[in-house]
Amino acid sequence: MTTANNVNFYLKDVAEEADIDQLACVITNKAWLNGYKVYFLVSSSELSQRYEDLLWSFRQESFIPHAQYSDDSTAPVVIGTDPMICPPHCSAIISRWNKPLPAEFHHLRIIDIIGPSEEEREQARDRYRFYKRAGIEPVMHKL
Repeated sequence: MTTANNVNFYLKDVAEEADIDQLACVITNKAWLNGYKVYFLVSSSELSQRYEDLLWSFRQESFIPHAQYSDDSTAPVVIGTDPMICPPHCSAIISRWNKPLPAEFHHLRIIDIIGPSEEEREQARDRYRFYKRAGIEPVMHKL
C-alpha cells in the first residue's frame, strides 16, 4: 500500500451528481478490496446518509462492510462528517468534503472526489493548491 504524501484527485469531465456517487462507491470498493481501512469523509449528514444507502446497494454481486462513525467506528469503511475524528485504524480517506484535510492526516492516502458543480471544482482547486503548499504533489485523474 502507498502511504506518505499520496493525494489523488478524481474529476469526471462531464458529470452529474449520480455519476460522482457511482465513482465514489467504485473507489471505496476498490480501496477496501486492496486492504485499506477507509474513512469516507463527507460534508453533510445528508450526504452521509446517501452514501450509507448507496454502499448497501451499488453492486448486487458485492458488499462493502461499512457503518456510520456514530454506529461503529471500527468498520472497514466508516462514513463521517468530521475530519478530526478519523478512526485510528484508518489507512485511507475518501473525501467528498469541501476543505483540505488537516495536516495530521497527510500521512494517509487521500482520495479527493471532485463534485460536478463549478463551486465544487473551485473548492477542489483551493484544496489542490493547499496540498502543494504543504509539500505534497497531488495527482489529478481526469475520467
